[in-house]
Amino acid sequence: MKGYVCLFLLLVGAALFAQSNETPEEAAVLRVQQQWLEASQKGNGEALSQIIDDSFAGSTPDNHIINKQSLFPPSGSGPMFTNTHFVSLNARVIGNTAVVFGSMITTGDPTVLRCAMVYRKRAGVWKMIAAQLVPVSETKDARGQ
Repeated sequence: MKGYVCLFLLLVGAALFAQSNETPEEAAVLRVQQQWLEASQKGNGEALSQIIDDSFAGSTPDNHIINKQSLFPPSGSGPMFTNTHFVSLNARVIGNTAVVFGSMITTGDPTVLRCAMVYRKRAGVWKMIAAQLVPVSETKDARGQ
């Protein structure tokens, strides 16, 4: 059931992208998205714990289902998503739910990932509850052009 809800939210979010300019809530979600990437790059487990909801579920580019703990670097390993940046991020807020779409590009790596992250707002705080990363077949189209 959760999968259908996430899919519905992703589809609704995609349909809304072309309809409006960024709102303050959308800007807030995009800031949290950037904070997630920076915390991942620094291996900042405390920040990641605050951003990622305990109920988090995600899908990796190689179709593995992951949970919250999967987004923390294993003990003794380096940070995740180093040399990675976002391109063309867009957010849409629908009530207490937000959907973020865009691309993740890693410098020196020909792989471009399309990303879709879902956030839920509880007690005034946006938390990541779902994510899907999908490889893009043509890297020259990373900006959606």
